[in-house]
Amino acid sequence: MATVPGMAEARGMSIPRMLLQPAWLVVEGLLAVLVLVYLFSSGWFGGGFGAALAGTELFEVKRMDIELTLEESGELRARRNVEVRSEVEGESVILFMAPESSRVTKGDVVVELASDALTERMESEEIELRKIRADVESARQELEITRNENASLISKAQIDLDVAELELRQYLEGEYVKALQTAEIDIEQTRQEIERKEEEIRKNEPLRERGFVTALKLKELHFDLYKLRRTLEKNELTLQILQTYDRPKTEKQKTSAVEQARQELERARQRAASRDVQATALVEERQAQLAVRETRFERLRRAIEKCRILAPGDGVVQYPTDEGRNRWNQSRLAVGERVYEGQTILTLPDVTQMIVNARIHEADRHKVREGLPCIVRVPAVPGRAFHGTISRIAQFADSANSWLNPELKEHTTEILLDETDAPVSPGDSASITILIDTIEGAIAVPVQCVYTRGSRSFVFVASGSSVKPVQVEIGRSNVRMVEILSGVDVGDRVVQGATESLLARLPNVGAGSPGSVNGSEGGAPANGGGRRGGGGGGPRRG
Repeated sequence: MATVPGMAEARGMSIPRMLLQPAWLVVEGLLAVLVLVYLFSSGWFGGGFGAALAGTELFEVKRMDIELTLEESGELRARRNVEVRSEVEGESVILFMAPESSRVTKGDVVVELASDALTERMESEEIELRKIRADVESARQELEITRNENASLISKAQIDLDVAELELRQYLEGEYVKALQTAEIDIEQTRQEIERKEEEIRKNEPLRERGFVTALKLKELHFDLYKLRRTLEKNELTLQILQTYDRPKTEKQKTSAVEQARQELERARQRAASRDVQATALVEERQAQLAVRETRFERLRRAIEKCRILAPGDGVVQYPTDEGRNRWNQSRLAVGERVYEGQTILTLPDVTQMIVNARIHEADRHKVREGLPCIVRVPAVPGRAFHGTISRIAQFADSANSWLNPELKEHTTEILLDETDAPVSPGDSASITILIDTIEGAIAVPVQCVYTRGSRSFVFVASGSSVKPVQVEIGRSNVRMVEILSGVDVGDRVVQGATESLLARLPNVGAGSPGSVNGSEGGAPANGGGRRGGGGGGPRRG
């Protein structure tokens, strides 16, 4: 048999070597294919930094309105929250309590306290009150009698003074003038009679010598003249006594009587004033006692009324929490328990208008202001959104939650909700979306399209069948979209969720340098994945 060339060598080879040689060829071929695929996908062929688009999700750049929001959490409380306290002095026992969480209207009885002891005290006080009222009336009548007597005494003293003054005037202007005139008339009359007697004697003396008149007759005429002269002396003495003694004496007596009457009038007025003051003081004392008794009686009456505590307004009955009760060292309020004056028994929150208490981080304080609209969702009322506005922001930050984070600084914020009839309750938790601003007509891409290296931001722009990284300048953003200020335009297509191979092709501008998000060298999304990072911050500039 003829031998084929090389047959001898073939025969000389072992069987395993013949089997392994084709297998190595297959492995080498597969490796070559994988290397080619890697080179194409890494951009070694056909387009520099381009990349294959197979399996890549793209987003077409377009203009849209971006709503800038801030997400927070908070707790509901009523805007109007009326505390109902015990106003009864001392301690009282609860007889009735409205069920907690029950709705009441203004004027409904919500709590009733025991009033037996107060009623007994009020009855005793009423008896004393009647006695004091009788004493007051008696004092008033005594005051009236005293004033009448005073008026009579003063009137009598005034009359005595008037009489004394009249008697003085009567003497000086009447009796004395009359006596003076009488004395003067008597003197003048006596003088005239003396002149007539003297004239008669002169006429009778010649007749006596002639014997026509007897000596006895002449002697009688002389005696009559003598009597007239003595009468004249008596009348002149009477005038002298009247002028020198009677007038001064009588005038002094009458003047003294007037002065005494005037002093008696003044004493009567003083005594009247003193008696009036005493009687008035007695009335005022009785009235003061009456006022004290009436005040005490009225206080007891009001205390009895306050034992029936009425709802001051519409609301939902809420009893104190454990914290509020511990302040009074009391167990949970219930019928039969004791309450004290000033102790809060219940509160009536008006749930028609609620406030959400929230806390804004100091890094976000500059983004919000009073009056911004908010959307509030309450887990207790699923599927419903409530609307409100920021009504108050604390000017100073506090560290109320520093036990969680010593560096945490927050501003207490209140959001006033629109009136609602939803079944919400104080203490319900709430999630808040604060509508900060709206960027109208902005060129925007999703946050997962933007990546950072150092202080620079990039997107991957698709061109034909390849993509390449393009540096962009970004503006404000929310949790979904980022405003693009420059670098791409409307209609460009950018990659969402770049692969590791694409991220490896980002320029190396200094890993961990200022401005990189989370210090990510491989190019983290511009949003950073954090809630506060997407809350409407300013543009990220290099």
